[in-house]
Amino acid sequence: MEDAMAMVPAMNPPLLHIRVKVPGGHASVAPADVKLESKEEVVPAVARVAAARQARAERNAAVRKVVDAAVEALDDSWSGTLKFVLNGNPVEIVNPDPKLLLVDYIRNTQLLRGTKKGCGEGGCGACTVLLTWTDASGTVHNKSINSCLRLLCSMEGMAVTTVEKVGNRKAGFHPTQERLASCNGSQCGFCSVGQVMNMYGLLKDNPDGLTASEIENKFDGNLCRCTGYRPIMTAFKTFATSGDSKNSAALTHVASSGAGSGAGAGAGTDSPISEAAMKEHKDNCGHHEEATGMCSKTGVACTGDCARNHASLDIEDMFEPYNPAKHDPEVPDLSAMAKRSLVFRGKVTEAGTAPTWFRPTTLADLLTVQKSLLSLPAETVKLVVGNTAMGVSKYYQSTPYDYQVYVDVSQVAEFQTTTVDATT
Repeated sequence: MEDAMAMVPAMNPPLLHIRVKVPGGHASVAPADVKLESKEEVVPAVARVAAARQARAERNAAVRKVVDAAVEALDDSWSGTLKFVLNGNPVEIVNPDPKLLLVDYIRNTQLLRGTKKGCGEGGCGACTVLLTWTDASGTVHNKSINSCLRLLCSMEGMAVTTVEKVGNRKAGFHPTQERLASCNGSQCGFCSVGQVMNMYGLLKDNPDGLTASEIENKFDGNLCRCTGYRPIMTAFKTFATSGDSKNSAALTHVASSGAGSGAGAGAGTDSPISEAAMKEHKDNCGHHEEATGMCSKTGVACTGDCARNHASLDIEDMFEPYNPAKHDPEVPDLSAMAKRSLVFRGKVTEAGTAPTWFRPTTLADLLTVQKSLLSLPAETVKLVVGNTAMGVSKYYQSTPYDYQVYVDVSQVAEFQTTTVDATT
């Protein structure tokens, strides 16, 4: 019989496996039958796990005690009710779970399954929804966000719009949905919801218009594995209100060779055009700016290409013109939703944790909360704004942090203004 071989993998707690090589096969030998060279006593794995569990329970109890005291010290201006708007409907939740993600609330609580959960890291864009809010000056903001990264508790005073509200088969589809489908920009469809919501967010966030290049550059956060990006970009570039030298040729015509019937048919783009045809074109073209002679679609001087190739069809002309007042769902007025300081207490879990959410609205309140939490271990407290670090933090943390306290600093008034004085 050969010498016994001890293999000890690098695990925590370490597992001891003894294997003895015997003729005709292998036989396991109990650890007690083998003399270990180490003089240290081997603690059974079960006991080590139990000890670690007991240590965590004691730490969690100490954290809860500190947090309980911090909450008790808050005055009555702090509210425990979350208020926001989802697809035009007001929502109120008492003590929501501080760890609950927006995407999970949308899909599992509200049962709105159009929003997809793909990578869970904010990289694929399948979970995209529109977030609307007003700032301190009353200005309305619209942004497409990754709902797989946003925590539900951060939705206070905001409006969330999902793809079901933008358009559906019962109420009618939105132009973003119609154009994506008509241009063959959807295949399996899993990413299509995110593509639509990203384009819808761009339209809401840029009421003065977008160029074709701007639209293309805003889709690096939406991944498609099967359709390919050409039909997706073809569909969404139809929303461009002005072109540029890089994209105008591809955007302007389905065909640029002059094929078709009627006047100018068969003529190339360099063929001469009569004054009468050019005048008729300028009188009827919706993109020609009389004062400057510029084409609002291409962003350059009118060349008459549309008149030469009038038989070729502009992609935009295939669809009803986009009209926000007609096609976009109404967004409720958020100005009446006052900024409030919030504190939410999660339920005590089996591990003894009780996640807690603080949302101060002034620097003084933030400092008060911070001072009351100074004794807590750093890995249990997290400052939150958009929570985007969640998508990548698992790759650089040797041990996943067990956050039990979240401090939302996104609404601290002093962090949203800039003051310049003589000492600055």
